[in-house]
This record gives sequence, C-alpha cells and structure tokens, in this order.
Amino acid sequence: MRNTPSFASSLRPVNCCLDFNQIFFRKHQITYGLLNLGVQLPLATLCALAFSKIDRRAGRCMAPLVAWLTVATLLNFEIWRLNPKRRFGQSPE
Repeated sequence: MRNTPSFASSLRPVNCCLDFNQIFFRKHQITYGLLNLGVQLPLATLCALAFSKIDRRAGRCMAPLVAWLTVATLLNFEIWRLNPKRRFGQSPE
C-alpha cells in the first residue's frame, strides 16, 4: 500500500462538505437536494474507485455510501417529480 497523497484523498473532504441533510430535511429544498446528490454520487463513486486502486478493502468500505446515495437520489427525484409546487420550498398553494 502506498502512502502518497492522491486524487482519492482530495475527494473525501469535498464530499463531506456537501450536506444533503441540511438542504433537504432542514431547509426543504427538493431541487437543491437533488442537485446536491447529483454532485455527491459521482464524487463518492470516483472516490470509491480511487480508494480501491490503493486498497481494495477501502474501496469496498465506500460501497454502502454509494448505495445510500443512489437510493437517496432516486427517492429525491421521485419527491421532486411528484411535488412540482414544492420544488424550491414554496407552499403548495
């Protein structure tokens, strides 16, 4: 195992800064939550692939995160699709 800074180690802090919970659950911003997941999912996938090149187990440890982000993206998309009047946090009136 190499002990050198890499692309993988630079992706993790960026991914942590994208706080989906604050955007979707606290601020009720469905569209921004979906956009956030649209950034997080590819970053987490790239991070998992980069980690697995360094250490296979580390890449596998990222699998639950990638799976959760995939499910969250699909659920958020359905909520977005079914609630056109609430996409930006507006009241449904």
